[in-house]
Parts: sequence; C-alpha cells; structure tokens
Amino acid sequence: GDDAGQFLRVNRALCLMFGRSAADFATAPMESWTYRDDIAVLRAWFARTVHEGSSQRLEKRFLHKSGRVIWASVSFSVVHGDADRPLHVIAQIEDISARRESDQALLDALQSERVAAAQMRELDAIRTRVLSNAAHDLRTPLTSASGFTELLLDGSAGEPTQEQREMLE
Repeated sequence: GDDAGQFLRVNRALCLMFGRSAADFATAPMESWTYRDDIAVLRAWFARTVHEGSSQRLEKRFLHKSGRVIWASVSFSVVHGDADRPLHVIAQIEDISARRESDQALLDALQSERVAAAQMRELDAIRTRVLSNAAHDLRTPLTSASGFTELLLDGSAGEPTQEQREMLE
C-alpha cells in the first residue's frame, strides 16, 4: 500500500544505529535513507521477498543521518493475513560496517601482496639476466686467458723458466 517500505515500529537500537528518531522511520520510506546505488536492488529484493513470502537476507548500504555509509545485513520475513495475503514485513537489520571494512582491508592487503609478488618476480628476472650477462662477460676473457696460459705451459712459445712456470700455474 501507500505505507510500503515504511516502518510501523522500530526499536531503540535501530534509532541509534542510524542516528534517527522513531518518527523519522515512521514518516520516511526505507528508500530515503538507503544508499542511492542500492535503491534498485532493495526494491527488487523487497518485491521478491513479499512475492515468495519467505525470509530473505541482503547486505546493502544505508545512510546514517550524518551522511556516513552504514553497511547492514537485512533480513525480512513476511507476515501473512487472511487468504495468505502479505500484511507486514518484519525486518532485522544488523550493522556489519566493521566486518565490511575488515574484508576490504584484507582485499587491499591481498592486492598489495600480489603487486609486491609481481615486483619480486620482475626483480628476480632482472637479477637472473644481470648474473647471466656478467657470467658470460667474465667467462669469455677468462677462457681466452686460460687457453693462452695452457699454450705457454705446453711450451708452444718456447720452454718457460721455472719461475714463469710457477707463475703460469
């Protein structure tokens, strides 16, 4: 009816959670204190709950009277009247803002860890290339020097003196 989405009665905890009075809840539809991007989701979910007549749960954002966003877990149960006609809906609303913030902090930390791991893989690849290049650059002249040393020790350029042999060895 005309009062769809409005509260008939609320408890003190809900008033404190949203910084609103019981009169605020009685005179304004839920959509007026629902986070703007969640209004369409709320409408569809509420209609499905009433239509199916079963208990449904949804996590959505609301607005505190100060404008602060409150994440809440909302559970609706339909109360039926004569001829199984929906009369009222009982709502249970739980503030899950701290859990959502914690979940987001974990997701942010995971993303940071993924970025750090990618950077470590990149640095490891650079280290591997540098070591490979350094090893190659050092190996080439050492191979040449080693080859010439063997030729000198073999006497290819004349027989080395004892002192020269000791130095070449």
